[in-house]
Formats: sequence, C-alpha cells, structure tokens
Amino acid sequence: MPQDAPQSPNHSGTQLVSDSMGVRPIANTERRDRMADIVFVHGLNGGSHRSWTHGKPGEPNAFSWPARLGRNLPPCDVWTVGYAAGITEFGNPGMAIGERGLNVGDQLRLVGVGTERPVVFVAHSMGGPVVKALIDDSVGMGSAVSL
Repeated sequence: MPQDAPQSPNHSGTQLVSDSMGVRPIANTERRDRMADIVFVHGLNGGSHRSWTHGKPGEPNAFSWPARLGRNLPPCDVWTVGYAAGITEFGNPGMAIGERGLNVGDQLRLVGVGTERPVVFVAHSMGGPVVKALIDDSVGMGSAVSL
C-alpha cells in the first residue's frame, strides 16, 4: 500500500488522502471535548480512503464521506482503518478475520479510540466481520472499550 500522500482540498474543502495501513485520523481528533469515536472500516479489496471517497484529489466533485461527516458532526472524531484485505492465494491464507479483528482493536486502543467515548463503526463488506471479531474480543476480554 502507498504511504500517505499530501492532502489535497477539493472545491468543498474536503481533505482527500491516499490509502494507508493502520488507523488514520480524519477529523476532529484533536478536540478534547469529543462525544464519540466514528471509525470507518473498509471491506474486501478496499482501502482506508478510496472505499469512502468519490473522485480524485483536485477534481471538482471529489468527495470524502468520512471528512464530510467530521464537518457535520464536530463533537465526534472520525478515523479510518487500513488493513490488508485482498483475496489470498492458495497456500498463502493471510491473517484470519478473528486475528485481523484483534489487530485492528489493538491499533484503535493505541490511539485512544473507544477508551473514553462510545464508538460508532461504519463497516463495508469484510469490514463487518472484522468489526464483529473486534467487538467479540473486547467483550470476551473485559476490555475498557465502550461499545
């Protein structure tokens, strides 16, 4: 996956960035008075940003759903999660969904998501089972994550 590219505003001021691995802040993450964490989790063959955007940076109609949501809900922070979600080859199974959920949960906790505020997940395709595994793990371990 490519590294983060410089952010490019479109005509509406929405910031669009390239796909990246890990947890990425999109909007309002520096506010101390946040009321909830909103996390976008892409699906199979998706990406942390391209799954949630329309158009390319610099195009007049480019649009990022996470960025727009952040502008419309300033008391909530917005994050995206990037992870390897391609189709695996025979003999090379990759990370199981349960393990992926554990991994994503650990990454979210490292940046403080879900530790002090409720979490709202927006998941697409394989992102749903990943989030389910994350929740199952958090509940089973008695995690401090507010779900």
